[in-house]
Amino acid sequence: MRLFLILPTLLKTDAMKYRRLTTEEFEQMHEEFSVFLATQGIDKEKWDDLKANQIDKAEEIMDIFSDVVFEKALEKCNYVERISETEIIAVEFGEKSARMILVKVKAEGVNLLEQDWQEVLPKLQKDDQLEFFRGKKEYNTLREQEMFGLMKQGGYMADSTLFDALDKWVNVEPLKN
Repeated sequence: MRLFLILPTLLKTDAMKYRRLTTEEFEQMHEEFSVFLATQGIDKEKWDDLKANQIDKAEEIMDIFSDVVFEKALEKCNYVERISETEIIAVEFGEKSARMILVKVKAEGVNLLEQDWQEVLPKLQKDDQLEFFRGKKEYNTLREQEMFGLMKQGGYMADSTLFDALDKWVNVEPLKN
């Protein structure tokens, strides 16, 4: 991923839009961060000096880079999902609103983190041990911030596979005998 952004004198911001990348994430994006620094006129020597003598400024640059990375990734993403022991949430993020599908397990002893939902859910549905919820929500904040809010609750960026499967599955009318 190439990130070219000219920042006006790296102005101090009070709050990040997202979060600072972890050490591991920075390590994975070492090349992109180097390019980012170069676009700001910061070479290795200047960066080492900032880290040693102007820690606040170095952290500010890291925060700005982190926000740029998240912004770019979230702009490209259209789906966020979260699977817990008893729930599956799949969200499709459109331009102005999001559609959500929630499947909630009522049965005791089921752990969707350890079992294949495609095998477990049909059995639970036959036993009336599932609840389904569908919804649509207009954004209260920016689309990307809505996505990140769900990610802070344990969601992760995904492709359309889970959402599409649940959408088809939830919409199927049961056969009448």
